[in-house]
Amino acid sequence: MKISLSELHPGLKDHVTKQGWSKLTGIQQAAFGPIFGGEDAVLEAPTADGKTEAVFFPLLTREAPKGLGGVRILYLAPLRALLNDIELRAIRYSEACGISAFKWHGDVDNRKKWGNFTAPAPVLLTTPESLEAILIGKPGWADFFRDLSAIVIDEAHNFAAGDRGCHLVSLLERVEAALERKVQRVALTATVGNPERMLRWLAGRRHRDGRRVFVPSEFQKKRDFQLKFFDSSHDSDVTGAENLARVRLFHSLRDELPANRSLVFVRSRSAAESYAGAFAAQAQHENRIPPRIRTHHSAVSKYYREEAEGLIKLEKHSGIEAIISTSTLELGIDIGKLDKVFQIGCAPSSSSFLQRVGRTGRRPGRSQHFRGLIEDEDELELMTGVLSLGLKGKSEALLFPTRAFHILVHQILCLARQHYGIRPTRAWEILKNADCFSGISPEEFNGLIRHLLSLNILRDVDGDVVIGEEGEKIFLGGGGRRLFAVFETGPIFVVIEGGNEVGYLDCGFVEGVARDQPFNFILAGILWTTVKIDLEHRTIVAKRSKGGGAPVWGTFGSMDVPFETAQEVGRLLTNVEPLPFLDSSASEVFDNLRLLWRDSEWISGKILVKINDGGDGSIVTFAGDKINRTIAKFLSATGSIPGNKIAADYKRIAIKPHRATRAVSRVLKRCMDELAQSSEESISSMLLDSAPENPFSRLTAQLPQEQLKAMYIDRAMDVVGAIELVKKSSFVGMVSSYG
Repeated sequence: MKISLSELHPGLKDHVTKQGWSKLTGIQQAAFGPIFGGEDAVLEAPTADGKTEAVFFPLLTREAPKGLGGVRILYLAPLRALLNDIELRAIRYSEACGISAFKWHGDVDNRKKWGNFTAPAPVLLTTPESLEAILIGKPGWADFFRDLSAIVIDEAHNFAAGDRGCHLVSLLERVEAALERKVQRVALTATVGNPERMLRWLAGRRHRDGRRVFVPSEFQKKRDFQLKFFDSSHDSDVTGAENLARVRLFHSLRDELPANRSLVFVRSRSAAESYAGAFAAQAQHENRIPPRIRTHHSAVSKYYREEAEGLIKLEKHSGIEAIISTSTLELGIDIGKLDKVFQIGCAPSSSSFLQRVGRTGRRPGRSQHFRGLIEDEDELELMTGVLSLGLKGKSEALLFPTRAFHILVHQILCLARQHYGIRPTRAWEILKNADCFSGISPEEFNGLIRHLLSLNILRDVDGDVVIGEEGEKIFLGGGGRRLFAVFETGPIFVVIEGGNEVGYLDCGFVEGVARDQPFNFILAGILWTTVKIDLEHRTIVAKRSKGGGAPVWGTFGSMDVPFETAQEVGRLLTNVEPLPFLDSSASEVFDNLRLLWRDSEWISGKILVKINDGGDGSIVTFAGDKINRTIAKFLSATGSIPGNKIAADYKRIAIKPHRATRAVSRVLKRCMDELAQSSEESISSMLLDSAPENPFSRLTAQLPQEQLKAMYIDRAMDVVGAIELVKKSSFVGMVSSYG
């Protein structure tokens, strides 16, 4: 149904008309009716297609005439910086309708928050962590939300499959439980491979079905995409060759940055600072002015991140030429109209690639410009698959946790604090409806309560559970702030210059170099030297210097390759279709990789079993890390292959048994048949013994071992995907086939 500007609230209509709008975009047209009508919805559209307006326009048109009262529209975003961007539009649109909007997060003055709490703005912009702080720390918050009509989740794909998504949907259930009614839920997201599953995540177990609203982008841009490979194989000295490849990559990037505004994405915080430092060092060596570069990642302070975001918007020499970033600038933070996007190494997924490349081509007549800079053959394989999917506009399916026991611990503690004690039955009645707990049984919940009571994390007071003495020690330090955040951060040192925080360094890094005071380092793309290190209070006073190396931060594992990317890599390796986005060096390397698969009979929909005469072999699936990890653990758990060594990556499961070829073939055939005929519950139960027992946060440390293992299987494996793959696939044998 076509929606004209006349359908908008009169104030909104006047406002957008003055801005020169003649009509609504496709996603705004399609979303208006469902959202105005109160339906739950997932709005799916590429970057810069107007999703924010697509949700604000119908909600403000519906809610503004109702006047003042409590909060009517609750807008949740993953980053404070994103809220800062959205705030400007939210205020303009709200004021055009005669109402107000208020931004609430940790950087906002407490007096302003209290003023808004006593006289609420109808539109509230906040993060899940700040919403948690309201629920725990503001008695009377139910009255604050008494008129709540809609909850909007921005960048929902960023939340959905992780801990913050589990936390968020738990909060929605707690808000609705207090209001004793359902509230409309709307998610804004980039394209995802399984939007219907996201609707279930959004709605929870007691919501009606929602609607997917999807309109292909109206803004088809020309594309200038290329993967460049920096090959070291022709150089004699291995170590030196690797360095030469890195130098060539660096020079290629350096040559493209001048006179442009660019984003350079890297895989880690250390890499971001390392490249920034390399630009500065080379300029110093050549006695010239260094390129104007800043870095942007989670260890850079808010002050310096926002400064970088502002400087990249400025024209010509008044600003900077590039920001080197981790995924922190992948989301919709406004950094102006960019000319180029670079990726050093592989992007984690096609959806991530689409988000990043969508930052360019917003100026009239400009192409979307992307360069992938790669020096590793494995990363070239992956990035070729990622870019190929991105060119087709395809994204991977998200895998949603359903047994998030550690978040359940967190939410039980929050409910106990919020209500000054709560009946376990009431806590389960509230939380069971969140999608992230849909795989947890009432018996498991009751077992968790008993376990927390035994540890004195909780204690029983006349049938209610309250936070026990051990729980207070672990979670209520610092005025309870530890309870507001779901995520673990390692021990850090805060770096200070004057009155400003520069960012954060890992304790391990600082303690390793502190004996050599003063020491130099690079942070936020700026060179520093230490003036004073306070080991007790974990602070570093620093001043600017002319040299320094990149710090090292602890990392917690890499992202698994999803099924869709793995399948695309397999498809490209096993055929000869031209790949025009590869430069000559990348094309040569990829052609050589194809030779390794030239005689392979693998195609999508088949599982290729390759076994040599000695019995060693592999099961080729191109099914991604989680599915292959599941199959490998299942084969180990069956114990059917004596003396086996089984390992998995995103392409295959490698086996090294001691039996003859035909015996192995028959055993594998039986195992795969058993997997195809099994239930998710039975396979998950079988895999429990293979799960690690080590907790990775203060929340998981409170879990019973069985629940800790179950949570690991939920997060690290894809049991349903493995069963479905084996059910739908035919088997092809190489050298020796199933007998």
